[in-house]
Amino acid sequence: MQQSPRRIVVGIDGSPPSERALDWAIGEAQRTGTQLFLLTAWRSPTAFGHTFASTQPQVHQLAQEGIDKATAHIHAIAPDVEVRGETVEHQSAAAALTDAAAEDDLLVVGRRGHGSFDDMHVGSVSEHCVRQARCSVVVVR
Repeated sequence: MQQSPRRIVVGIDGSPPSERALDWAIGEAQRTGTQLFLLTAWRSPTAFGHTFASTQPQVHQLAQEGIDKATAHIHAIAPDVEVRGETVEHQSAAAALTDAAAEDDLLVVGRRGHGSFDDMHVGSVSEHCVRQARCSVVVVR
């Protein structure tokens, strides 16, 4: 019998693919009784090598609102699922996700997020996670 994961890490960015990934992860968490850990990685806007530090609070707030929205969605459809969420400032969303899931057994991401071209089958974050994660990765179409 396979042991259930300690927690399921889910990449959230507010895109329709990440919403589908979240819904898949909710079902898996219900099936296995596993905690969901939602993660949004963000970074301050830059131009010509300069960071606009004045925008950090707004970007962080938007990221937190996404986590809050996803958490409310989980509580509405699966109140028995334990959920935690976090936003992190990180240069690479993919690295933030693989780092967060390093001690876990499952990472769930959408096939592409906001930054991908529509005709791409898999986005760069999803591809990085599949190649670099130390745990199993589910990429939800």
